Amino acid sequence: YTTIMKNFYRILLPLGLVALCGGVAPCTCSEDESCCLADTVYVCCVNEVTQCVEEAPEGLFPSRCCPKWTVGCTMGSVGCCDPSTPWQRAIPPPQADNEKPLTTTLKQKQSKRSTPTEYVYALFITGPGKILSTVILTVDGKVISYTAVIGDAAEWYARWYGEGTRVFPFDSKHVLFHILDAPNSTAPVTLYSIDARSGNSTSKQLVNELAGTVTGYPLGIKFSEESDRLIFSTLAGNSFTFYSVNVNSGLTTKLGSTTFNKTQGELDPGFYMGYLSGLSLDGKTAYRLGYRNVTYQNTFGFMKNSLKGGTDASFLSIPRPSNAYDLYSFTRLVNTEVYYSLAPSSVGDGSFYVYTWDNSTVPNVTLVAQLDNAFPPTVMSLGILGYVATAVSEYTFITVVMSRVPNSNYQKWSIASVDLTSTRHTTSTNELNPQPPYSLPSGCGVVGLGLTTADASH
Repeated sequence: YTTIMKNFYRILLPLGLVALCGGVAPCTCSEDESCCLADTVYVCCVNEVTQCVEEAPEGLFPSRCCPKWTVGCTMGSVGCCDPSTPWQRAIPPPQADNEKPLTTTLKQKQSKRSTPTEYVYALFITGPGKILSTVILTVDGKVISYTAVIGDAAEWYARWYGEGTRVFPFDSKHVLFHILDAPNSTAPVTLYSIDARSGNSTSKQLVNELAGTVTGYPLGIKFSEESDRLIFSTLAGNSFTFYSVNVNSGLTTKLGSTTFNKTQGELDPGFYMGYLSGLSLDGKTAYRLGYRNVTYQNTFGFMKNSLKGGTDASFLSIPRPSNAYDLYSFTRLVNTEVYYSLAPSSVGDGSFYVYTWDNSTVPNVTLVAQLDNAFPPTVMSLGILGYVATAVSEYTFITVVMSRVPNSNYQKWSIASVDLTSTRHTTSTNELNPQPPYSLPSGCGVVGLGLTTADASH
């Protein structure tokens, strides 16, 4: 068992998933870390971002440090699963069978609409120093600029010791990436905003309508383009509380609280409701796309609950698409209730498919396109490790993925896109040129993505 622990963390240490401290008991972690002990071996969890999760059922994973927005699970590469984004689902190798990949089933459009110039704004962790960097590029992968993030967000991320982050919500109106953080559940919540064009960042402490501080660890964080508000949740006991934030002032309004049944546990669709995948068009409903049973990553579906609270969380089963695995991501097209998701192919080379769907009583999951050479970040001998970011406009669907280099184990960051205006939904996968500094998945990760017609020169 001790050997398994050592091997496990020997893999994780270079990836920035645990702090660069550990060994044999007694624990000697620094003051900003906590000891995570299993048997006689320990690692140090960075208090700012991780928590110690006990050994997984059946001993599938030892005690480990998981990001605070994840929960311990028995699946994936590290045994830490994000209830809002089911990327950690273990995906078997694609089948080399006689099944033919799907062809587009969307009704073909008669002509191509005029498309304005769109710019892609991405946020990366780049190494080996593990800093945040903004990237401006075109839809076809040409990089306009790489800019290191400076200011408050850079100072904040320096306290993470290179740990990976979740995906930062993008604010297309102001061309900003936003993130909320608090060192612990009783500390004030701080809003960090990063200018996607200049890399400059600022921070402000959230205040409520009585000019008091807002406390609690932000679990789910999503930006509502329609209301121009950042929505987030906190957890206390068996209750999630939802808040709305004015990103200009930091003024925060409590929307409501929803409770879940601890006895039912994961059988209650509201058990993970605060881990937000998205928000409704009217800004009144929280969405979660993923597994009802996160621990074992099964019973896939779409869960909803009013942001005003209550106990009315609902579960809608989402059928698995033919020749693919479960939906992998969630992006809602602005001003609509039309959703786009990736799903890894279960045939061929396993590259992503793009689907569109709705939340009708019987969801209509429809294939939009097959992406060529588009995969999640993976690490040799470990598997999938890291987020895939997506964005969509009425003209284009984009995702930042890894592309495999032929005849090698090397991967490169790429942007895969679908032209939603073309007759046959033309796709392209283009390597970022140039690549992000130190672009191996172990030293670089995409943590934000936005698509807008805003001029990249400003």
